[in-house]
Amino acid sequence: MNEHQFVSHVRERAGLESTDEARATVQATLRVFGSRLTEPVVDDLAAQVPESFGSDLTGESGTEPESFDAEAFVDRVRDREATDGRIDESDAASHAKAVASTLADSVGDGELGGIRAQLPGSYERLFNPDTAGS
Repeated sequence: MNEHQFVSHVRERAGLESTDEARATVQATLRVFGSRLTEPVVDDLAAQVPESFGSDLTGESGTEPESFDAEAFVDRVRDREATDGRIDESDAASHAKAVASTLADSVGDGELGGIRAQLPGSYERLFNPDTAGS
């Protein structure tokens, strides 16, 4: 999936008004994934997302991954969106879900398995675009 397709999917799934908002959501969510996953998984994932978003994943590279549940994940996305200022962070749960489900659709099964292996079950709802709520 190229950058335009990735951003368009996120924009549609999150119900965002602009491409700029969708791009900000992608960047915020990938940065939080980058802080949550181990470096080998982040590096593999960065190689599969559109090139312009790879650095959002690897920005925390070389640091120990943090451990937090899906609720804290969404809180961190919300904080990053608030800091960014381009987007209303009040819908951070749907934004994170839009990015995670688009990520699941765009990467190989091996990379997706690597991501899921490092996350508790509470994250599953983020990867499925068909589940209701956040």
